Amino acid sequence: MKNILNKKYGSILMTSLLIFALGLFTVSCGDKDKGGDEYAGGTNISGKPYGKESFGEVVERRGLNAEDVLAAVKTYTPDNLKDEYVSLNSGGQEGNLPMYTIPSMRMLKYVPTNTRQPYSGFGYS
Repeated sequence: MKNILNKKYGSILMTSLLIFALGLFTVSCGDKDKGGDEYAGGTNISGKPYGKESFGEVVERRGLNAEDVLAAVKTYTPDNLKDEYVSLNSGGQEGNLPMYTIPSMRMLKYVPTNTRQPYSGFGYS
C-alpha cells in the first residue's frame, strides 16, 4: 500500500513540477521589445542591429562620442588579420588558464593546469 501511495504522490508531484516549469517557460518567452528598447536606466540605448543603418545612425542611436568610437576601432581586429599578443590569464579556482588574443580578446583555448579534462585526457592516468 505504501508503494502505491508513493507512486501516486510522486506522479502528482512530477506533473505539478512539469506544469510549473512550462508556466515559467511560457512567461519568459514574452515579447521583450513591446514597449521599445528600455535599457541603461530607461534610456533608449541598445546594441541590436537595425538592418541597413549608416555609421552615423548607429553612433547617434547609441549616444557614442569620438572617444568611444576610437576605443572600439583600436580593439577591433578583422578575422583575416592576426592579433599582436597572446595572454594567459588566471582561471581562479577552476584550475586552468584561459588563453586570449590581444587586443581583440578572442578566446583561443583553456590550458588545463590542475583540473581533469576528459576531452583531452589531462589529469587521468
